Amino acid sequence: MVTGSGAPTADMVYKLVEVDGRPVAKRSEHKATAGGRKTALRRHRATGTATEEVIVSRGRPELGEHDRLLQVPLMRGGEPIDDGSLDDARERLAAALKTVPWEGLKLSRGEPALPTTLVGGPA
Repeated sequence: MVTGSGAPTADMVYKLVEVDGRPVAKRSEHKATAGGRKTALRRHRATGTATEEVIVSRGRPELGEHDRLLQVPLMRGGEPIDDGSLDDARERLAAALKTVPWEGLKLSRGEPALPTTLVGGPA
């Protein structure tokens, strides 16, 4: 979202995925996506190291013992959810970074740190 005439931007990305329950998708060349609401999870070994990200289209995934949902609510009923302080956020980030495999810490620009699997698809 941006504003005009040099005014500051909202510094965020908004991605429309559904309109009145109907999935929508990008149709631009080189930017095609699978439309509709999705749920994302990260799979981990018992040691805590992340192994894969899974994107589930249409429905909720079955969570394994070491899986963690990636999406978290930020607003409810138009009000921000209080999820702690800046120090709490720093601790969550530090904990998440510890789960990235060593190979993921030395990647070049554009290389994925983890393989991503898309499950499901258009109805």
